[in-house]
Amino acid sequence: MQWLETRSIPVDDPATYFAARRLYGEYLEHLLKEPREDSGSRLHVIDEECVELVQHDGYVEPRLANGSSIVAERCVLATGHDRSAGRGQLLLAQVDAGRTALRERTDRVLVIGTGLSMVDTCLSLLLRGHASEIVAVSRRGLLPAVHRKNQPIVLQRSEVPLGCGPAHFVNWFRQLVRAAEARGGDWRDVVDGLRPHNQSIWQSWSITQRRRFFRHLKAWWDIHRHRMDLR
Repeated sequence: MQWLETRSIPVDDPATYFAARRLYGEYLEHLLKEPREDSGSRLHVIDEECVELVQHDGYVEPRLANGSSIVAERCVLATGHDRSAGRGQLLLAQVDAGRTALRERTDRVLVIGTGLSMVDTCLSLLLRGHASEIVAVSRRGLLPAVHRKNQPIVLQRSEVPLGCGPAHFVNWFRQLVRAAEARGGDWRDVVDGLRPHNQSIWQSWSITQRRRFFRHLKAWWDIHRHRMDLR
């Protein structure tokens, strides 16, 4: 919130405000830039390709394309999202909604996907006076659900059916939703209450169970987990 204030971005209610995803990206860049400019920082960025990881007794050695290597106690693979190459005559392009320059405000715009990035793109275009048709295309046509003020349920780790698989997990999840609705809440209380346990649930599943989740449930989970601003 302090970072937003330094950029004169108005925030009416911090409890319900949702910054654009583009702003979050700029915020992360800011956080990484400050320590890099500090000579006493523990963060060191090396712009090289890692070609091999060698596991030694008690340490890891990443070997780089320039022939050098690094000695570390731990190694984390944080490669980010992979941009797949285009197929045939299809050109894939990633567009920043905050900086897209249209020739005319009456240009017809096509957005691939109907998630939060689509929402940010449409809002950005409308705020800049776009007056023509915006078409969003996705395989399922699912839109993110809407946030509201809610009270997440409290779950102990022992209450979470770790390793049970997606099918059993869905049945358990629906039981929690029915209980929340009986108390005057809804599914949001359950989704938000699961946040501390999501990683443990994922790690408890086998590769087959994870693939089953991706095939049948991920799209539906995403629209409930990653929701739109109430406004």
